[in-house]
Amino acid sequence: MDMSAAYVRSSKENIPLAEEKIVHDRFHIMKMATEAVDKVRKGEHRRLIELGDHRLTGTKYLWLTGQENLSDSQRKRFDEADSRHLKTGKAWAYKEILRDLWHHDKPEVATHFFKDWYSRVIHAKLEPLKKVAGTIKERLANVGKRPS
Repeated sequence: MDMSAAYVRSSKENIPLAEEKIVHDRFHIMKMATEAVDKVRKGEHRRLIELGDHRLTGTKYLWLTGQENLSDSQRKRFDEADSRHLKTGKAWAYKEILRDLWHHDKPEVATHFFKDWYSRVIHAKLEPLKKVAGTIKERLANVGKRPS
């Protein structure tokens, strides 16, 4: 389910033993992380435009797409934009790394992976991603695999 505080609160108020039944799935977590990348991109794009730099113009969907889903032409544009060490590129990389959370079979290994990711993100100067990291940390016990 969505990680929104309102959804969690409502579930706990209306579902017996909800704390044990809530699962925050990959879709909702990655959606939240992708939205954070877009917030970083928007802020950085505004700052760059003020300086006359248009390198992020027309790149929104490049940053919202998973690496494996970029076409050859998108990959070329992505590499051109990413090669300039933008905050957007760093945010995107953290989002892509987070996708690996679901590749661990043992909960303790996934937890260790998350704690390492969290530590890196929390020290980055990327406020929208820090918020995502904090939200996941608060609800880590309920993070699980998407039902098959």
